[in-house]
Amino acid sequence: MSIVTAQIEAQIQHAEKTLEMLTRDLEMAGCNGAFDKIQRLSAEYAAHQGKLETLLAEWERVAANGSD
Repeated sequence: MSIVTAQIEAQIQHAEKTLEMLTRDLEMAGCNGAFDKIQRLSAEYAAHQGKLETLLAEWERVAANGSD
C-alpha cells in the first residue's frame, strides 16, 4: 500500500468516526427537542459527508492509478 493511499484511508476512517459521533449527537438532540442544535449538527454532518465523499473519490482515483 502506498503512503498516499494509507494517508487517505486514515482520513476516511477519521471522517467516518466523526459522522458516527454526529449521528449520535443528532439523535440525542432530536430526543431532547433541541431544534437549534439539530440544525447546527445537520449542517456539520452535511459538510463532513461531503468531505468523506471527496476522500472516497480520491482514494478510488489513487487506487485505480496504482501510483501516488
